[in-house]
Amino acid sequence: MKTRKIAALVLLLSVHVVLVGCAVAPPAPDDEVSARTVEQLAEARWRAIMERDFERSYEFYTPGFRDTMRMVDYEREMARRPFRYLGLDVQPADCEGDRCEIRVRLTYQAVGAPAGQHRVRLTQDLTETWIRLEDQWWYARN
Repeated sequence: MKTRKIAALVLLLSVHVVLVGCAVAPPAPDDEVSARTVEQLAEARWRAIMERDFERSYEFYTPGFRDTMRMVDYEREMARRPFRYLGLDVQPADCEGDRCEIRVRLTYQAVGAPAGQHRVRLTQDLTETWIRLEDQWWYARN
């Protein structure tokens, strides 16, 4: 009888340990700070693009991207985009460790669209990835 009680107690404790180990923990405080930081950076990057300040928006990209894409080429690529960005809505970032994903809803018009279509306001949701390298957050172009 005593052996059964001990076995039941061990089983109960084992189940408790497993359940506690599987519990979903709230985001780590560091992840919350990271999320707020990335939200601010994503908005600043898009504001620079909206203002056509491509030199400033270029600085948000990872060092590896900037090693492979010269500033002049980036500016040329961005200047050719046939959009006029009108607004943005940055959603809360989802961060885990050194990686965050964030959704940005853009409102824009297609410049040069035919037959008055250039006046139509369009929206698009984008998911961006940001990564932390040596304690600094960078936009990682897909």
